[in-house]
Amino acid sequence: MKILFLAANPDGTSFLHLDEEVHRIEDSLRKSRLRDQFQFETKWAVNAASLRQALLEEDPDIVHFSGHGEGQSGLVLVGQGDEPKPATADALSALFKLFPKIKCVLLNACYAEEQARAIVQHVGYVIGMKQSIKDDAAIAFSTGFYDGLGYGKSIETAFELGCVAIQFEMADFSSVSRKFIPIDVEDTQNKLVPLADHLIPVLLKREETISRKVDHFPEKQQTFESLGESADQQYRERIREFLQDEKLTNTEIFQLATLANVLKIPQSDAHRMIEEEQSRIQGGRSHSPQRPIAGQFHSGQSVETRKPIGFQSKTLIAMVLTSVIGIGSIAYYFYAIAEPDPPVKNETQEVSPDPKKQEIVSTLDNYNIGICYLDSVAQLQEEGTFIKQELIEYGLSENRIQVRGLPQSWFDSTGGLSSDQIRYESGTEDQAAQALKEALAQSNIARNFNLQTIRGSSPNSISIFLHSQALTLSRSDLRIHYFPQEDEATVADALSPFGEVVELGVSAQAKVAATNAIWFGSQASLEDVKLVAEKLLKAGVPIQSIRPFRTDKPLIIQVGADRELPEDGSVWTVEAVRQASDFRR
Repeated sequence: MKILFLAANPDGTSFLHLDEEVHRIEDSLRKSRLRDQFQFETKWAVNAASLRQALLEEDPDIVHFSGHGEGQSGLVLVGQGDEPKPATADALSALFKLFPKIKCVLLNACYAEEQARAIVQHVGYVIGMKQSIKDDAAIAFSTGFYDGLGYGKSIETAFELGCVAIQFEMADFSSVSRKFIPIDVEDTQNKLVPLADHLIPVLLKREETISRKVDHFPEKQQTFESLGESADQQYRERIREFLQDEKLTNTEIFQLATLANVLKIPQSDAHRMIEEEQSRIQGGRSHSPQRPIAGQFHSGQSVETRKPIGFQSKTLIAMVLTSVIGIGSIAYYFYAIAEPDPPVKNETQEVSPDPKKQEIVSTLDNYNIGICYLDSVAQLQEEGTFIKQELIEYGLSENRIQVRGLPQSWFDSTGGLSSDQIRYESGTEDQAAQALKEALAQSNIARNFNLQTIRGSSPNSISIFLHSQALTLSRSDLRIHYFPQEDEATVADALSPFGEVVELGVSAQAKVAATNAIWFGSQASLEDVKLVAEKLLKAGVPIQSIRPFRTDKPLIIQVGADRELPEDGSVWTVEAVRQASDFRR
């Protein structure tokens, strides 16, 4: 979801803290749950020409204007010689009529209600200001509004959160407002009665007005996400983006799993779309038939096909969890929580069973399968549950699969665990172990299991052991901030073992540089900085600079691009990082 922020503060108008507003919005989006789904672009000193060009170039979903307003005369843009020039309601209405993709317009300027009423004829939601609004209140509203959108709230709810933010944050009153000059309406006989700051914003919906005084909204609101493209289209675009290098990484597999869950795309449909896109990328082979959910039918049974997912029935724009959060929990939510839509009866087709798959299921039919993990790692428990669900979907009996945690002492007594393993009795269970490995490989499980023979196991029992891939920093409150660049996939994979401590930043700059630098705060330990640097270097990320922040951010290690570093500059090595006694400028 792209947000286009337009700013105008021409000469001769009171100074507005528009840079602070941008900072607050970026911070809200960066900290939000859906941060990966928002792209924030800014345009400064906007005039009539640059306004048109920005809409054409960026093709935004949300347009946010911040600056001064003149009421009936219009919004204040930058004119010739940096002088103020109004943009009338009629001109703005005619302009936005040409951009039907735009879902919401926010006019964060004084007396912008008239322009909002003109624009809402062509845009689903428009927010304006009934009267003069103080600069501080306008910034507070923006912060609350994007807090709401960042956590998947509807536009109505996000609007309410913006108004509430004004109430909380306007303890001190600013002397600067976003009003340029006295407007005509104030000179009439019916002068406006000053409103409380939080009652100034007004939300307009096409053919419907929603003001701050509304006590409640209908239970079934049209959510913000439902205004975007169709769920199928959104999902296919993400698949195509990931398949640009003709392969899917572990991180991308689980990002797709999460996205399908949030879009409420049935598992079979998600698998089918991935297979179709892979076939298209690999040379245009014929599309694979819709993959059935294992265990729902047998050979010769008629299967109902599904129509394309409806426009209004799917929730869009959600990557609730990023590649840096535990991949087990992502996949588990996809398979254990997602409920498929009720099938729409249509034409039927005969589905032939897979002989190889039937043979594997038959081989494992009499075996008990244990999925074992270190009980102190919650992520492994969730991933074990996901693997169980995958095996059930494959066709194995749920009653014969058990997920259980084991203490560290057990792993220590057996020599530890250096990889993901399938353990089995040598000689008597070779065929079953190989069948289980093939079933895991054919499923959506991003682990590579090694076969390990043991002696003295229970009859007809095979165990799957999950190796802990998680990395832990010395302080639980330390965070790794990563600002994605052109090598986003590589860096995301390298940082993923750190789990939830990694937070993605939102940058207005294009992702055109390579990640090459690490900055750290005063309370980040040397060993933690080394650990992050080593993971990146081993992944092939050319780290040229490791240094403390100029302005201290004590509990942050930041990974990003320093555009001032030469492209052919020296790069740290793993050995040099390990031997370093300190990192200084």
